[in-house]
Amino acid sequence: MSKFNITDFQDPNKEEIEVKQLPAYLSPSSLKEWEACPYKFYLKRMSKYKSKIKRSLSTKPAAVGTSFDIYAKSYIDVVRQGPGAKPPNIYQLVSKGVDNTEHREEAIRAGQGLLKVYLQTAGAELHDYFPIKTDLDFTKVVEGVPIRGIIDFELCNGLVCDWKTRGYGSAPKSPTPGWVKKWTNGKLVKKPHPRYRESFDTIHPDWASQVTIYNFGRGHKVGDPLMVGIDELSMRHVAVPEDIGLETVQVTQVRSPISEEFQVKLMNRLQKAWEDINNGIIQNPSPTPARCFSYRQLCEASDYCNMFRSNTELVFKNKSKKTPSNSNIMEMFGDFNKFKR
Repeated sequence: MSKFNITDFQDPNKEEIEVKQLPAYLSPSSLKEWEACPYKFYLKRMSKYKSKIKRSLSTKPAAVGTSFDIYAKSYIDVVRQGPGAKPPNIYQLVSKGVDNTEHREEAIRAGQGLLKVYLQTAGAELHDYFPIKTDLDFTKVVEGVPIRGIIDFELCNGLVCDWKTRGYGSAPKSPTPGWVKKWTNGKLVKKPHPRYRESFDTIHPDWASQVTIYNFGRGHKVGDPLMVGIDELSMRHVAVPEDIGLETVQVTQVRSPISEEFQVKLMNRLQKAWEDINNGIIQNPSPTPARCFSYRQLCEASDYCNMFRSNTELVFKNKSKKTPSNSNIMEMFGDFNKFKR
């Protein structure tokens, strides 16, 4: 094992940490994880504990999103193959894609319902853009950084697109601003959103980063004019699959530019992250609600994060070494003084 320095940017003290393996690439999700908590990135992807840390199981909304992706891609594949194409085994595909067995059956039914809505709205326009490529898996070195991604779908004109589903089993969601087309109650709204000409990075930087990195991987030159696509299904008052329908799901299409400035800054972020990772510049963990607890789940690397364990030991008083309950976590995050160093 090689040994790297770990640096706390508020504290000049350093300690050595061991690195078992350097990552082979950065992806949109791993860049996001690195920027949110470099130490979590280290534990999950570089440390000797990486094989012991289990990935958090999918939440119900995420499982439904995965199911819809599989249904939509399967539909496109069948259309692409033409008459006589054999439909895939959706149950088998979703079972493989959704790791949380608790939500699997419900996700299958919800994904099917969302596909029906999609094909009566934005999805009906897909036939104008065949041949459509799906599940484009790439690894490419871009300006010194190896990046990897899996693109949902790419239209025949080269437009890279991503599907988004929001609002299942949660608070009602309104469509993300900037859409050029919207279907409400199954009917196309005549006018686009007032912000549809704006750069999408000013509207949703996180999604913009994802689809821009995908474009880098498809050979787009950083800083050149770039258009991206998002097809979004926003749900209101949808608690179970039977609630899904044209009345409860709004479907929108974003077809927006990404600014040159954002592209350059995103490439700089990728280069800085890759340089720091390879040079061992890893910031000490600083427990916060956003870093350690999301979607009512504790960070999957918390058992191996000494800073987290030391800051929570007095609160948990957990001598059995079992994972603390959600109520314990929420109690801990109620007092931020526990995190001051």
